[in-house]
Amino acid sequence: MPKGIVRIAPATRLDDRARAVTFSQDDLEFLGLNREDLEPFILTDEDRQDIPEESTGHSSLEKHPLIDFDGELVFALPHAASPAIRRFVLSKLRKMGYLHVFGDALGTRQARQLKKDGLWELKVEVESLVPPELVPAYKCQVIEIQLKNRKKTMRNPVQDGTIMI
Repeated sequence: MPKGIVRIAPATRLDDRARAVTFSQDDLEFLGLNREDLEPFILTDEDRQDIPEESTGHSSLEKHPLIDFDGELVFALPHAASPAIRRFVLSKLRKMGYLHVFGDALGTRQARQLKKDGLWELKVEVESLVPPELVPAYKCQVIEIQLKNRKKTMRNPVQDGTIMI
């Protein structure tokens, strides 16, 4: 349902901008992409109908940022490419039953990276601790950091496949 008129200055070169985000079959082939590989990211007619009821951050367009217009793909939401790919990968991992394994591996890698690179300027001493026995290892990674005679313990819990550090 339109809400008003959007006026665009004549100096705005819409054709050039539209071409920059529009891909024909030839364009895809030139880039080495198969349309079939992009299917999970193409907005369907069903998804389009749901958009008015969806919230920002969880919309069908953010999950499927490509729109098919007469055989050409329009990259309607370029900034959603990375989140859409991450959602797709996590969804596939969940379906395959590997989400906890991935979460454990990612948490371990992030903890190592934080210990090695992220705290370089701040650390006096960094010591990795074993999580409490009651909590499975994939649920919690504990890092103790001593910052100028102050100790701070951080936990990165795994919640619904999201690892927070």
